[in-house]
Amino acid sequence: MKPEDITTYNDRMRCYAAYALVLGDNKPVPTSGLVGIMTDEFPKFTKNFNRDSLAQALSNTKDIFFRQPQQSWGGAYVLAPRFYSFLAKQIEKEAKPLLAKRLAEKGQKFTMRAAIMCFYERQKARYTKPTLTSVFRQVRKSFSEQTGRE
Repeated sequence: MKPEDITTYNDRMRCYAAYALVLGDNKPVPTSGLVGIMTDEFPKFTKNFNRDSLAQALSNTKDIFFRQPQQSWGGAYVLAPRFYSFLAKQIEKEAKPLLAKRLAEKGQKFTMRAAIMCFYERQKARYTKPTLTSVFRQVRKSFSEQTGRE
């Protein structure tokens, strides 16, 4: 793999791991649990991810999006609270207009799960933005600009 391919692969793993954590309300999840959630929820894009490569991508010292809690969770990951807040707000902002009519017709309320699955379906079908990766990249860029970190 070329270095740029590794970077892209690691970014994709971080993206899908972030959405897996949002689906779980940002509760600590061990690496193997994240791989399971990612392959169950996003099978088209994550079927080749494994625990070791995901752990390596998430433990990058420059990466501020994930941290290992200092409690007894050991190797569990969560999103940094401020990043989680940024991501949740952007998911809602981007997805509500897309889902409004469909949810109203079914008499359902907006949920993060519905929003994330909407982005996933758009990504699978190669629709225009918003998709899982476009929203993640937008949030990461905005967060980095506001915090001065990458």
